[in-house]
Amino acid sequence: MRLTRAIRVLCAVTLGGLAPLWLLAAIDSHAGDLKNEPASFRISLALDRGSIFTDVAGLSASAAYPYGSSTNPAADDFLRQPPNEFTLAGTLTGNYIAFTSGASITAGAASASYRLPETGTLTLGFTRADSHGAKSHEGDGFGLRSNELSLAYSHRLGERLSVGGEVKLSESTLNISGTLADLPLRADSDSLGIDGRVGVLLGLGEQWLVGLLAGAGSARGHTTGAWITPDPPFGFGPQRFRLSDEITSVTARLGLGWRPSEKFGAYADWQYLGLSGNTNSAEVGRMFGGLEYLPVAALALRLGGSLDTDRQATVSGGLGFYLFKNFQAEMAYGYNAFPEVRREFGRAHLLSASLVLVY
Repeated sequence: MRLTRAIRVLCAVTLGGLAPLWLLAAIDSHAGDLKNEPASFRISLALDRGSIFTDVAGLSASAAYPYGSSTNPAADDFLRQPPNEFTLAGTLTGNYIAFTSGASITAGAASASYRLPETGTLTLGFTRADSHGAKSHEGDGFGLRSNELSLAYSHRLGERLSVGGEVKLSESTLNISGTLADLPLRADSDSLGIDGRVGVLLGLGEQWLVGLLAGAGSARGHTTGAWITPDPPFGFGPQRFRLSDEITSVTARLGLGWRPSEKFGAYADWQYLGLSGNTNSAEVGRMFGGLEYLPVAALALRLGGSLDTDRQATVSGGLGFYLFKNFQAEMAYGYNAFPEVRREFGRAHLLSASLVLVY
């Protein structure tokens, strides 16, 4: 049994506090690699990438992956036969994300799963993320604090069929200091968000798995701040402002898995993501691929990658250690983990580790 849902929850909130950063559209007129999209949308795209990270790379696996780290909320209850039987499971996870600009983000997550006697698995998760020394290439600084609470339920309908759903609540605070027309700009943003997903996982024969999920979410933020111009007659004095915005998202993902044996699995996913704000909208498609190989029962080797319609690519790898029935460990590394915000903060190197206790 491999249960690493806290890793996925952790990635979902790691950039979650950046979602209300529409103010960067005013601070930085560049749109980076997504030339026609404002910074707020690129950051939301990075957030979604974090929550659905590369297949079986240790962070968040394919929609067809039959374990708790899957992006598919139906996966938790799919496997119940030995060695995947359990009553209680707890996961502790730590993430460290280092950007080449010098900024970093640390995050910690905890989750607990309870499996009902006949069918059904409940999972509760909590995540906290904080930024450190965060400054963009343009010199704008920010401080992030973000929290997320999630509740998921998976229900097995048959030997090769399960369904599930998940609801996530998030809140974040972001402090920004930058310049506009070479004059100081200060702003504080608060955001509240809710996200829901439903999924189904189906086994076709003994070797093939098909996963399908759909979701929608909304994040509303409020920003207050001031643009410090010179006092009259040379300027207008401090110009205070208040902004509000809401970003809604719709996503659909199809996953296909091939598991010819317990030692090997290959996965491919296709995802559509649409974002809409008060004045802008964006759409992107992504393709994911991943491999998992267990040379021995106690060790898993993982490699994955992704490519989207904006030619953004990521590569990642991971290790799983299953030396004991009641104790498991996962490690992973991601290169260029959040390319959507590379313009502001450089390439992201992501390190993750988790411990799982099973009873």
